[in-house]
This record gives sequence, structure tokens and C-alpha cells, in this order.
Amino acid sequence: MLGKYLHLIQLAFQEEDFGDEEIEEFQDLIDEWFFQYVEMFGLPWAMNYMHLLGAGYLYHYLKTWGNLYRYQQQGWEMKNGNIAAFMNRRTQKRGAGEKYGLAHTSRVMPLMQWLQCTTAWVTLDAMIFFMKMEEEGERHQVENAN
Repeated sequence: MLGKYLHLIQLAFQEEDFGDEEIEEFQDLIDEWFFQYVEMFGLPWAMNYMHLLGAGYLYHYLKTWGNLYRYQQQGWEMKNGNIAAFMNRRTQKRGAGEKYGLAHTSRVMPLMQWLQCTTAWVTLDAMIFFMKMEEEGERHQVENAN
């Protein structure tokens, strides 16, 4: 039964779009699994996620909006944890007063610089930038050698 549940979840998050017939087959698999689950544990043990599957809400969602993978937020949740860690470890929580000016006391500026840097590396923009710089440096060295 656990294997069937894991298979259902893998299908739900596949990155290829379901056709109408595949959605119907998917709901049939859910119905089989949910019947076995309720038969084994009873209806009181059907928690929220099981209820979403068994009541047909996921079926309705797939019919209306398509596959779930488009709406995952796991990357943003991870980034949220990283931002909290950055704010708590790498910024002055109280700043330095007005001693060095308002920009110096801001916690937003270092955070935005860090976000810009990490985003550049995640999107590979930073790697492309540095590869171009390296190529230009090699060309410059060749030109100076001649």
C-alpha cells in the first residue's frame, strides 16, 4: 500500500502534462489506494492529504489547472530559510546608529547584495560572466604578446 501511495505522489508531480484520459486513470489509482487505506486503518485515520486525494480534490485541480509541478514552492521555502540565517548571522541587527550614515545601518543592502550574488550563481549568469572575462583576458594576453 505504501508503494502504491509513493507511486501516486510521483505521478502527481511528474513534469509531463496529463491528458484527460490519464487524469481519469490517475483518479482510478487514487480510488483503489484510498479504499485499501480506509479498509486497513478506518476513516478517522484519513488525514488532510489523504482526504485531498480520496475526496477528488486533486482530480478537480488537475482537470482545472493542470499538473502540480508548476506550483511547487520548495525552492522559495529553502531560500526563505537562507535569508533568515543571513539576517541573523551576517548583519548588524541594530546597525551602528547614524554614526556612518543610513546606508551603513541598513540590513536590506547586505541582504540584497547577497541575494543578487546567489541568484547570479544559481542562474549561471555569474559563470558565464567570468568565462567571458577569462576569454577576454586570454585574448588580451595574446595581443600583448604579439
